[in-house]
Amino acid sequence: MKITTSFFICLFYLASINKMKSQVYSTTETNIINGLCVGCSINNATNSIDANHSNYEIMNLTVSVLGANIGQKHHFPISGNS
Repeated sequence: MKITTSFFICLFYLASINKMKSQVYSTTETNIINGLCVGCSINNATNSIDANHSNYEIMNLTVSVLGANIGQKHHFPISGNS
């Protein structure tokens, strides 16, 4: 019983490591600014679609009037292959 439990724990661990390696990143993205948005901007928008985890984009929502908003939509490959 003890050997069987250890075997399944090791098997689960190895399966988890394999899943952690296979990350899928978005290939394109679309930025949206809707409504009357004073001083709104998106800086470095393409930083959000690469595999580098240390860079990022900045969305500035300074003054939102009448429900204005800012957003982003990521597009991922269908098969998971990039």
